[in-house]
Amino acid sequence: MNKMLFHGVILFFFLIVFPVYSTDESELTGPTSSTLRRRLLDKVGPIGRYQSVGVRGRLFCGLGVLPNATVKLWDKDFFDPDDLIAEGKTDEDGNFVIWGTAVSVMKIDPQLRIYHSCHNEFSLCKRKVVFTIPSNYINGGEKVQKWFELGNLNMEIIIKTKEEDHCIS
Repeated sequence: MNKMLFHGVILFFFLIVFPVYSTDESELTGPTSSTLRRRLLDKVGPIGRYQSVGVRGRLFCGLGVLPNATVKLWDKDFFDPDDLIAEGKTDEDGNFVIWGTAVSVMKIDPQLRIYHSCHNEFSLCKRKVVFTIPSNYINGGEKVQKWFELGNLNMEIIIKTKEEDHCIS
């Protein structure tokens, strides 16, 4: 009986310490521990609370709009892989609207990651820019009530501390 209780405590600890939904760019192929966690949690239900975030904006490259850039919302995690909340693309006018919901025991730390080819058209790598979304734009529940307005952003800008190449592998 004590052994069963011990295993129950270990399982509970595992579910609390690790996020409910976890996926990062390195986990896009094959089953992983986060996939197994998701399958387990589909059976027992989510632990944590629903938190939503939404971002709107328009991207430019110089004087022209920047269509087909990839925009992703992530929950930046400290101890485990980051959680993908939502993914989309800019439209033909460079506009994007992206939102999503995460389930987490702790408050989420949302980031907007933009992958684009502005002044990088002939490379296999895309430029990656990361913006941290202020915590006052995290909404409780599954609907976005307060949106973060990124506004018009010219992606010619070079952000040394937050930009890196993102290559196709």
